[in-house]
Amino acid sequence: TGAVKFTLPDAVAGMKVTIINSEDQTLQIERSGDDKIYATSITAGTELLINNTKASATELYCINDTEWITSGVVTQWLNGGGKGYFGGGYDSAVEINTIDGLAFSTETAINPTATLSVARYSSAGVNSATNGYFGGGFPASHDTIDGIKFSDESAINPSAILSTARGYVTGVNSSTNGYFGGGIESSNLSLIDGIKFSDESAINPSTTLSVARRGLAGVNSTTRGYFAGGWINSSNYYNTIDGIKFSDESAINPSSSLSIARYGLAGANSVIKGYFCEGSNSSSSGDVIDGINFSDESAINPSATLSVARGNLAGVNSVMNGYFAGGWDGNAVNVIDGIRFNSETAINPAATLSVARTNPTGCQSGGIL
Repeated sequence: TGAVKFTLPDAVAGMKVTIINSEDQTLQIERSGDDKIYATSITAGTELLINNTKASATELYCINDTEWITSGVVTQWLNGGGKGYFGGGYDSAVEINTIDGLAFSTETAINPTATLSVARYSSAGVNSATNGYFGGGFPASHDTIDGIKFSDESAINPSAILSTARGYVTGVNSSTNGYFGGGIESSNLSLIDGIKFSDESAINPSTTLSVARRGLAGVNSTTRGYFAGGWINSSNYYNTIDGIKFSDESAINPSSSLSIARYGLAGANSVIKGYFCEGSNSSSSGDVIDGINFSDESAINPSATLSVARGNLAGVNSVMNGYFAGGWDGNAVNVIDGIRFNSETAINPAATLSVARTNPTGCQSGGIL
């Protein structure tokens, strides 16, 4: 009636394991120790495979003393390993440079020793399969891109920088590029720039947002990145969803919009939907979660809500859940809550941020877009 985790035996060349999910419940396949699992749909070694579909099966073959490969992997078997990282922010007194977060498989807190090269808030996060990147931010407008290497959680400092220094920017990513959209320097911006993951060089597509604005949120499917919400001043809040097509870096403008115009919201995405949690508008901060269905770009409005109504928070996602952390509800908070994708119900892990803060930035490991 609930989640079951199978831990593989220590890898011994020649072993074969077949696992079948016999119920519509979460089934997890965990590696032993530092062994690695490789699946046909996953490019990097992973910690955990997850499935929640009845009658799905997979076979794992041990090819040496440290590695398993899979055969006949049903598409629902997904990489459930990885971690969510929350960097920077503002703790009601000063900007901070710490990075903490959440291990997805156990929903326990993590505290890497790596820090941002510059203490700042309202930056944007993107991630490749191997690294997480944090770009831009305040208090002074920054063009810096730094981040974290997932394999050992060490700090990285690419030479690439944003084309325009700015804060209140947001990020989306394909499997090859990270894109930073919107924000404010001396005025609100519509530009989209970014970083190429393969060589960490800067990119500057000609595409722009349909509306110049700051304080927006991003989600991405495998083919498109979506930027939602934002504001230009205290009288003009947006429910707009626009974005970028990854294949040719052209602009997209879905007809769907947010259910509430707002800024300081956060995004997380499953493989089929993007979710935006509340943020703030002219009256207050709220707890609403709405979003977009990737298949037809229609609006969605789950019944799940945040456990604490707030704005200026950050989002990350595993393959199973979206997590929203930090923010401002009159004070900086350390809450981590979120949404379970398969049922669109609310989740409230016991883990919290190591430091209560507003305007942090999120990215995730585990080969997850």
